[in-house]
Amino acid sequence: MDKKKLAGIIIVVIILAFSFFNLFKNKTQDIEDFEINPNEIVNRLRGEIVYVKRDGNFFNVYTISANGNNEKFLYHNVDAINSNCLCPEWSENGSRIYFTAMRGGRWKAFSMNIDGGDVILEQKEPCLGDVGPKDKDILWERGSLFRVDDKGERTIIYYHKNFNSNFNVGANSAAWSPDKNFIIFELNGFIFIADKDGRSMKEIIMGSYPNWKY
Repeated sequence: MDKKKLAGIIIVVIILAFSFFNLFKNKTQDIEDFEINPNEIVNRLRGEIVYVKRDGNFFNVYTISANGNNEKFLYHNVDAINSNCLCPEWSENGSRIYFTAMRGGRWKAFSMNIDGGDVILEQKEPCLGDVGPKDKDILWERGSLFRVDDKGERTIIYYHKNFNSNFNVGANSAAWSPDKNFIIFELNGFIFIADKDGRSMKEIIMGSYPNWKY
């Protein structure tokens, strides 16, 4: 190979490696900055969270207490094309869990009981991975989260410093707790809970698409 071409390839590899290193460092720093008074919030958290977590190649459905204890595996989907589960959420009365999974190569909506059994097909549209805020008074802007009051005034919940639409999208899948005193969301593959004033925040567990019930 021509020496100039080889030198050019080496330079490109070094630049890419440096870029990915900085990206990883920035992500890690964001999480460290975000851990504000993490222990203060724990004793105020109650209820249960349903979410998906990657086990090997696939996302499975789990539940965990909102304080980060008692994680339980609930369900693994089996499909020849795609065995992932998406978008779990509690039914209105908390007796069942809705989720999206593939059957015969097509995404469909299902529900199951709270122990992961009695899985049935639902006649509703499947969720295909919307990661925007689920509540209109939570604003997502370039990876940052804000609470918006009736007058349109913002309270910052989480500020994201290194937004990148492809590699570092910041907070997503944000939603209120049932009593609207906390906001739950995903950040870099982990589930976080923050109080409504952004003063106390806690990493709960690795996972995606969290949904909370009391």
